[in-house]
Amino acid sequence: MSSRLSTDYLFSQVQNNSTLFSSESPYLTYTLSNGLEIYTINDRQIRVTSLNRSTNSSHKLDVHLEFDPIALCANKLEQLLCLYDSNHCHIISINPPGSLISFTTLYKLRIALKSDESIIQVIFNNVSKFQAEIIILTNTRLLCYDINESLDTPVQSYKFSTDTDISSSIDAETSISANAGFSTLIDPVSISFATSPDDSSSSSPEADLTLFILTSDFSIFRIFPFLPANLSVPKDWLLTLFDQSSAQFKSLADLRLQTQFILTLRFARFLFETSGDIAIKDVLPNEFRRGKIVGPLPITPFFDELYSMDALKLLPLPNDIVCVVANHSLVALSYEHLSFVVFDHQSTIDSHDKFTLVDATIFDSGSTAICNGFVRPPLYDAVLLTTSQPGLVLVDYSDWMKPLSIALQTEDISTFSSLWMNSPTLPTVVTSLGEIKIPSLPSSGTDGIPLTSYQNQLWFAWNENSCLCAALSAHSPGKLTILPIYEGIEEVNEHVLLMAPQEAESVPLFNRYMPLIQGTFVDEVISQLEKSRLQVLKTQRIASQMGNLELDPDSVEHLHSLQRGGQVMTLCVLSLFESLSAISRRLTQLREELKNQVITLNEIKMRKEYLLPKMKKQAERVESVDERQKKLQERVDILKERFGKIVSSRVEVGDVALSKEEVRFSRFLNSTRDFVLKKEEEYGEVKGVVEDVKGAEREPIIVKRKQLKGDEIAKRRLGEMKEKLEAREQVIDRLGDELGRVHIVD
Repeated sequence: MSSRLSTDYLFSQVQNNSTLFSSESPYLTYTLSNGLEIYTINDRQIRVTSLNRSTNSSHKLDVHLEFDPIALCANKLEQLLCLYDSNHCHIISINPPGSLISFTTLYKLRIALKSDESIIQVIFNNVSKFQAEIIILTNTRLLCYDINESLDTPVQSYKFSTDTDISSSIDAETSISANAGFSTLIDPVSISFATSPDDSSSSSPEADLTLFILTSDFSIFRIFPFLPANLSVPKDWLLTLFDQSSAQFKSLADLRLQTQFILTLRFARFLFETSGDIAIKDVLPNEFRRGKIVGPLPITPFFDELYSMDALKLLPLPNDIVCVVANHSLVALSYEHLSFVVFDHQSTIDSHDKFTLVDATIFDSGSTAICNGFVRPPLYDAVLLTTSQPGLVLVDYSDWMKPLSIALQTEDISTFSSLWMNSPTLPTVVTSLGEIKIPSLPSSGTDGIPLTSYQNQLWFAWNENSCLCAALSAHSPGKLTILPIYEGIEEVNEHVLLMAPQEAESVPLFNRYMPLIQGTFVDEVISQLEKSRLQVLKTQRIASQMGNLELDPDSVEHLHSLQRGGQVMTLCVLSLFESLSAISRRLTQLREELKNQVITLNEIKMRKEYLLPKMKKQAERVESVDERQKKLQERVDILKERFGKIVSSRVEVGDVALSKEEVRFSRFLNSTRDFVLKKEEEYGEVKGVVEDVKGAEREPIIVKRKQLKGDEIAKRRLGEMKEKLEAREQVIDRLGDELGRVHIVD
């Protein structure tokens, strides 16, 4: 299905089913990751609409809510949906996509909020067991509830440090001390994990364990690691965490940083030795269970205009990009981190993380303000903003996000760097999509949640080629405004571009061969084994020295020797783990590379079978053009010879008076001579192009055609020359006839 046809089909499905989910009264909506199943919450009831069904496309769930929710969120597995307002929070189970089952399970959380406390935002912890742990952000603390354990008691909580806490004592069991960060955390507005919203390789275990907290003054705090009460991850996730920590340790040149990073390695090793499905309190030591709030993290550069704006929300994007939505701006930040863990028991904090501002979109601070922003599905390379009119604004990062993704995957930043060099700013496109209508929301006692709920008052539908956003029309009551916010361009292989239109439909597509293996065995494994061998010898030497030593508990020197021996043994164990990791990683790369080469070999065979007849056919075309050029050259040579005779005859009779007819023919011959000289020059250029085409016989024709087809100047020049060749044949024929009738009288 083409992109245009796919978009039209999706548009018609949304339009035909709009009466099933649209509402003029306050509502919330959520679309599953397949893009075709829409949940709408209205009048405390939940309706499910499937756009890919022709019959029975809508049904209500068998549940009745006890309050009017004004915001919602879902876990990554899309098995649980959380509905909340400023005081209540309910969780319902989501049936599989396409299901017509109305039954659902309702979990009612009983949250003990203080009189001055209200819920601001709720998110799921997607590395918790069954992804059933939620994180509730209030104006004074973080509360974590695991519905598998309790609906009444949080499994952990973080109390924010405030100015009052500095001068008064606070509850040590559920709070972070006043020196938890570099500054107090006041007026939080949003939380988010650093995890990429898509399933690309840009996400990492470190991102899954990094929680950001945004305050209204653009301050961003960090908790790493932020662990759930019950961790549930695959073994590959643990291996990646350990490998990345080991690689980070080896990349540190500063001995002081290496010493600080040992704590991170110990944490990664503890997790690596588990099964991945654990209760944190039963496996990890007490000092490794709770991360510490650190911040605010530095942001450079920071524009003066941002100081007067209020931050609203955090939006993680792929490639370690984090967007901050403010009331009059949208700021894209690059998160640069060294993955140093900071735990609750640590008294001193050295933060090595920072944000670099890579793009800022500033809006006019007039009567219209930004209320919220959310990432555009399904590529997550743009941000859709809602304004207070209300209206929609699309900020598209795709022109530089795609080169950035390619640069990170291929480790070649040339294309991405060219974007920076050619322009002082990144090629971000801002588009106003017009006005919409959003029904008034229930009163909530806080100004934060109604703003964030703007996200969930827009209906979305998408497929692999397009994404549509639907909202109530601002000018036509009862009707929907359907806006295309993404229309994908179908990727065409380079071989298709070089073929005639009638041949392109049956061209098989081939992926470019990219070696998966990196580095060499000597660099990655042998060198690490040598380091481990030296570390083992050092450990043996220390052990032999301490074997005959009678320890005196009161001797500082003996205790120092014992401590040094323990450090050496710890480094030895870490070195051995790194060696095993290097060997395992190398074997995995070799196995994957072998599979890659087998697949590539089969593709090459298929490509050869397909391209060989095409190349022969193209060679015949080139030979035909060459023959035509030779014949044309012969005719030009004859014409040149005749013209030479005429010129010589004219020189010989230069002193003879010419008649008017002879003068006219003389002028005609002069113009003909100029024309022939010009055509000879053009012939030289054509001959060079033909020689280039003939040279394709000595190398793959498809490469030569790609080069010529990709050169717009060459294509335009070839078209002009083709027209001139055809015109020249006619002119030469006419000129030959004219010259044949010319008689010079002595």
